[in-house]
Amino acid sequence: MQNRFILLLLFVLFVFGVKGQGLHFTQFEFAPLTVNPALAGAYKGSYRIGGIYRDQYGSVATNSFKTLNFMADAPIIRGFRSQDWIGIGLGTSVFDEAGALGYKTTFFRINGAYHLSLDKKQTRIFTIGVQLNNASVNLNTLSSDDTRGGTPLTDPDVEMFNQRSQNGEVSDGYGDYVFGVMFNSRGKESDLKMGVSAARILAPELRLGPSLEKLDFRITLFGMLTRQLNKKTSFTPGFLVQLQGPAREIVAQGKIGYLVNEQKSLKINGGLGYRVGDAIQFLLGADIKNIKVGIGYDLNMSGLTPATGTVGGFEIGVSYMGSIFRKPKVKPIIVCPRL
Repeated sequence: MQNRFILLLLFVLFVFGVKGQGLHFTQFEFAPLTVNPALAGAYKGSYRIGGIYRDQYGSVATNSFKTLNFMADAPIIRGFRSQDWIGIGLGTSVFDEAGALGYKTTFFRINGAYHLSLDKKQTRIFTIGVQLNNASVNLNTLSSDDTRGGTPLTDPDVEMFNQRSQNGEVSDGYGDYVFGVMFNSRGKESDLKMGVSAARILAPELRLGPSLEKLDFRITLFGMLTRQLNKKTSFTPGFLVQLQGPAREIVAQGKIGYLVNEQKSLKINGGLGYRVGDAIQFLLGADIKNIKVGIGYDLNMSGLTPATGTVGGFEIGVSYMGSIFRKPKVKPIIVCPRL
């Protein structure tokens, strides 16, 4: 199974190309609900909370690309069988800002996942997940300095946005369903997750001008394998592929983890990644007991390099995984003295 994972990783790197560029997370493990709804509750613990912040192209424009995302999920109840369980999750992108025009999107996600164990020891699990995603979109109206060569009175873009402008902004929203499946293989020395999700299946519509625009169907594939090389060292390769209309994104990563202090459960992680045709990724993080911290940096290698000076995106992510233990109910024992 692990050899097949490596072959699949090489396959997606060489088969797909990259077209278009949008806001994305380098450390996508800190935003699992944005990758696949089947990841809700897909871990050994009672609950998980986390967040990630990304700032991209701050060296190019005053209004750069910024995103702040929070999430929480938990395996809440057993399924129809004793080895199955149901996970739920909530997530929100507090803001997702893009560029000088003030394009802002706010997302709210709620999803559930059914984890079907293929054996009683929960070593092979197939998961089906569904997510309801609600988005609110705002865009600043174009000003006289943003007429693309025209004037405020003659530029069609200015006229189009001003027709629907309220307090200098136009806004709209849409609802979307996301469906996902995942396979998880757990072992004493390895943990493999692979899945695919589909979004915007019903082609939601967005109106920021006089006409409606249908949003493109999106499909996301991901895979991640954590392999314990010895008692202190682990290796984690992973990939992410996103296809939406003419835009494509392919990411391959590899991280090494080293257990610094076993008693304090302190582990240091570091590695590299590559977003095809866009950037080299630098990854650094630490696991401190139940807390996971990560820092990501993109070294831009695309056509924007002359403008950015190779400066891409910066990220910081934090997550906490908690465990709740129930106190056992001990039946009282009444001892009768011997007479």
